[in-house]
Amino acid sequence: FTMMLVGSGNNESLALVREVGVSEATFVQQMNEKARELGMHNTSFAGPIGLKPENVSTAYDVQILLNHALQLEPIAERVQLSQVATVSGNGHTYEVDSTNALLETFMNEPPYRVIGGKTGSLEEAGYCLTTRIERDGHLVDVTVLGSSYPDARFQDVQDVVSWSFDVFEWDTN
Repeated sequence: FTMMLVGSGNNESLALVREVGVSEATFVQQMNEKARELGMHNTSFAGPIGLKPENVSTAYDVQILLNHALQLEPIAERVQLSQVATVSGNGHTYEVDSTNALLETFMNEPPYRVIGGKTGSLEEAGYCLTTRIERDGHLVDVTVLGSSYPDARFQDVQDVVSWSFDVFEWDTN
C-alpha cells in the first residue's frame, strides 16, 4: 500500500487487487461505483492501475478524489513521505523515492507545506499531478493534467500556488 502511493507502484496496485480477493473486473466496477458515490460524474475507470487510455477523468473529478483521499489517514500520512524503505524476504533493503518531486522543493519548506498529492502519467494524458499545499493555515488545491514532460507538472503547480498566495486575499473574519 505504501509503495503504491509513494512510488506509484503498478505491481503494488495489482497486489492490492489480489489482496481484496475479487477479480480485476469486479475491482474496476467497484472503483467506478465509488467514483459515482463521491460525485465524480466525469470519471470512468477501465483498469485498476491507470495505464489504460480508456481511464478518463477531469481536473474537477481528480480534485474530488484528492479531497476524499486526504481525509483518510492511511493515505494522508503516506502521500507526505518523500522516501520509504522496505525489506524483502531475503533481507535486502529497497529504498523507493516518491514520484512527487514537490516534497523536495520550497513548496514543502516553511511557510509552505505539502499536505499530500499524487502523480500520474500516460502518453494520452501527459504528466499529471494533483496536490494540496498549505501556507499560513490556508489551503490551495491544484490539479495539473497534460504537462508535456515530468518536471513541467511540478513547475506548473509551483507557479499556480505561488501566484494564488500572492494575489488571493483570505477573509480574516
